[in-house]
Amino acid sequence: MPKTRIFNLSLHRSGTQSFADFCQRNGLKTLHWPGIGFDLICRPALETVDSEYVWYQYSKIIGGFDAVADIPAPVVFREAMTNYPDAKFVLILREPAEWVKSVRQHVNQREMDVLEKMQYWTAYGKNFGDYLTLGDAELEALYRRFAQMVTDYARRRNVALGIFDLSDPELGQKLGAFLEVEGQKSFNLVDITKPGKA
Repeated sequence: MPKTRIFNLSLHRSGTQSFADFCQRNGLKTLHWPGIGFDLICRPALETVDSEYVWYQYSKIIGGFDAVADIPAPVVFREAMTNYPDAKFVLILREPAEWVKSVRQHVNQREMDVLEKMQYWTAYGKNFGDYLTLGDAELEALYRRFAQMVTDYARRRNVALGIFDLSDPELGQKLGAFLEVEGQKSFNLVDITKPGKA
């Protein structure tokens, strides 16, 4: 029987690296973004936004981890809740306008990876091409819509979902209480691509 896992379902640029850091400092073996090789394995799922295919591939690699965060977790939130009903699910939110600004800086003008596209298409509800075609207001609406989708599905599945605010100065304490971890309670904003930024 698999042990209880922790799934951070937050969209990228929502403190997923900080969450992974928090978990690791609390002794949890944590997987943050499985890498470009995994992204390429998931390419066949792109056109139809086949989250079941992504879950099939993802489930092969998460077995040895206590916690997972970042892409593809937001893509497979339904499958994760269905297959791990006793897990803890985390959704860390930030001001949508700040999220859009962070996304634009992170992705800039480069082409999105397969799972980045799937993440946006999952949140949007359909394949719309490139996120650059969306205005800021549309991206903010997409962000809110995704949070509502996760919340509604968690309610229907009756799973443990903790919703947190990235800007909350007590985020570490609240997250630690929800995850039932002892030890490090500080939530440090980290970004491996830009030291000191989230």
